[in-house]
Parts: sequence; C-alpha cells; structure tokens
Amino acid sequence: TDSFAASCGSDGPFTGAVSCFGAPLFFKEKGFHKVYGSYPATFGVQYTACPGVQRGCEKSLAIVGDTLFYVSRGGVCAFDGSLPVTVSRDLGAFRCTAAAGGAYGSKYYLSGRENRGWNLYVYDSRCGLWHREDGLHAHAFCTLFGQLYCIDGENCNILCLTGGEIPAEEAVHWMAESGRLGFFSPDGKYVSALLLRLQLEQGAKLVISVSYDGEEAFEELATVFSTSLKSFEIPVRPRRCDHFRLKLEGTGSGRVYSITKVLRRG
Repeated sequence: TDSFAASCGSDGPFTGAVSCFGAPLFFKEKGFHKVYGSYPATFGVQYTACPGVQRGCEKSLAIVGDTLFYVSRGGVCAFDGSLPVTVSRDLGAFRCTAAAGGAYGSKYYLSGRENRGWNLYVYDSRCGLWHREDGLHAHAFCTLFGQLYCIDGENCNILCLTGGEIPAEEAVHWMAESGRLGFFSPDGKYVSALLLRLQLEQGAKLVISVSYDGEEAFEELATVFSTSLKSFEIPVRPRRCDHFRLKLEGTGSGRVYSITKVLRRG
C-alpha cells in the first residue's frame, strides 16, 4: 500500500539479492544489507560486514535446505543466518570470475569460470564433500517438478541434471488484433482482397477473422493447419463496408511476414 526508500552508506555496487530467512538481502562484495519489518512504517535496514557476493557471481545464490550458498572473493560461502563461513577449502585455490548456482535436495550445484575454463562442481551439504562433474557452462539453474534444469551457456540447450526427462512444452495460444482499417478511398477505390503471407511451424494452427463497421463479434474467414515448415499466401476476400478489424488467432509457433490490401475501383 506504500513505497519505501532508504539510503545506504556502504561502499561499492550491489552484487546480488535474494529473499532468505523471511527478509530480502542485498549483497555487496564486503557485506550485505538486510531489510526488516512487516510494513513500510516499520521497515529498517541493517548492514553486516562479512564476505559478500563477488561481482559477476550474482547467479550463484542458491538456498539448500536452511542454508544460503554463494560465491565470494574468498571462495564458496554458506550462510545460515548468523555469519557466512567458507566451505570450499577442499577445492584448493578456488577463484572464478563468473558463476551460477542451483539447489537440488541437499546438494549445491555450482558452475564457475576459472582460469582453466568452466567447471561444474557439486557440494553435498550433508556429507561436506565436493565433486567435480565435468566442464559444463551453465548459464542459469532452475528447479521444476522435482528436477534440476540448467541452460547450457554454449549451445543454449535446456539440460536436466538429475536424470529426469524434459517435459514437452504445450503449444502457446496467441492472438493479434488490428485497429480500424478503412476500405474506401476518396477516388472510389475499395479493398477487394487481403493477401497474408505467413509461415507456420509443424502442427500449428491459424484462424483469420474479421469484424465489420465496429461490430464486437468477429466472423471467421479462413483456418489454416500446418503439417510442415512452409509458407502460405492466403487471399482473404472480405465484404464491402466502411471499415473493418482483422484478428489473427493461432496455436503454436508462426510468423506473419506481410498483410497486403488489393484495391479495386468502385
């Protein structure tokens, strides 16, 4: 019901943010700001000096159980609400310039760019063990339907890291509606046809409808089903009127390249 603003006296830019332990935390490289309170009149900001999120590693923030993991200048830190502690000593001189992290069960997945390239590490918080899996460059992680997914930063593919299958995406339903399009011109011409050049992916559907002279209801003119990746050129012949609106409605991926009006003299 109201806005809130506060000035911060700490040095340096913000390097990461996360909602954790019932409050938003805003990190810098040398500490974090915690916003507490239940409504704007009681809001306050508390600063804690500690190893914060390293610049370029804002995607490394991930919550495993009741612990927040992230990459700092000194290595990987675990934060349980008191003060963060370093948990990456077993990795040796771990230094990375960019990183992304994800959580699955009791494990923290970390993809970091080091001097020798990208590496994917997994930390088991129950056993306190680190394992290196491979050289995967993960751009971002996400947990969905009990599985951990990531975006491959090299090929932009979606990968499942926990053995499950990636569910097939449902076809997206979309609609585009034009404004008022005039029919008649001062020299007696009128629109006799509309040519739509479009491309539909395999399995997509397109319905072309028109509304005349400000009517709310749309009249269906044509329906197109695609069985393969190809282009269509559809002549649509609307009846004569003062103005009309055109609506394209479909399911699946498609692209409209052009809509051309064919004029005839009245």
